[in-house]
Amino acid sequence: MNENENENENEEEVLLGKLCGVVCDVGMKMERSRRLDQGDIAVQLAPVCARVKTNPVHGAKVISEFIMTHLNSLSADERKGKLVQKVACAGPYLNIFLSRPMMYKRVVEQVLEMGARYGFTEAWKGKRVLVEHTSSNPNAPLHIGNLRNVMIGAHTARLIESAGADVKQHFYVNDLGAQIGLTAFGYNRVYNLIKPTMKIDHWIGSMYAIMNTLVELQKVEVDIGKLADACDAGTEGADAFRDGLVAKASGADKKKGIEEYIGIFRELRDREGYEVLFKTVVQEMRDEKDIKKGGAMLNLAYERQDPEAIRIFRKMVIDCLSGVQE
Repeated sequence: MNENENENENEEEVLLGKLCGVVCDVGMKMERSRRLDQGDIAVQLAPVCARVKTNPVHGAKVISEFIMTHLNSLSADERKGKLVQKVACAGPYLNIFLSRPMMYKRVVEQVLEMGARYGFTEAWKGKRVLVEHTSSNPNAPLHIGNLRNVMIGAHTARLIESAGADVKQHFYVNDLGAQIGLTAFGYNRVYNLIKPTMKIDHWIGSMYAIMNTLVELQKVEVDIGKLADACDAGTEGADAFRDGLVAKASGADKKKGIEEYIGIFRELRDREGYEVLFKTVVQEMRDEKDIKKGGAMLNLAYERQDPEAIRIFRKMVIDCLSGVQE
């Protein structure tokens, strides 16, 4: 080996020592490679080399050659026991190839060792997070869609909690809005007239279905009282009433709306368990010129903290939630 080669080797050893010192002091950023055929881990050496004022391409070459010299000096059995199997330089990057079986083994061992704490970090330690979920409208029983929201909300909260945050989960009673006002409007008119014939949350949900159908009928200008009388007269009378309205209606959308909601009206009227509730709600609403407006006005009174409106809403909400809990 000549003098120049000795000097180059000494310079590379010095450089290697400096680079290792920087890595020990500040660490280095490792990322999963985008292409696994080019390595499992990629290391960007530019920040490290900048601290020792050397070209990152040269720095990557010096480190990769040193590591490969060491690996190549090992026996086959010794090398097989190493996590790092190969290192290659690509410009200012180091591409590191790992022993997949050893990596998998270490991951499984770590998971088993940590048990239920596996996956937990302190990345969000000190943060407080409020997760609101489910918060279904208190005017009907819970359904499969609500269960979906429970699962999404609860698991989201647990994921955030696993990052170290202090998490609280809230179920807000969503007792405001057009649906709630409309249901409360019907509930207040019939509650003292009849007794629930089913579980209370189902009863309130059924009331909303009836009230909403009546609103939709009024949108297409169907007289609810006359429709009820036609249905009481029998199937032929109901069919004739519907057909007459469809024939007079202008526009395909209106014709479709009349047929659709008269059909729903008749289906609800004949549904088992609805008989008393349906008849009472229709009787109370048949002379209401604008049922939707009635619900909206009650909603507005509740927003304005009217004592009577508060009493109506809270009674309905408590009844519905108590039924959900049964």
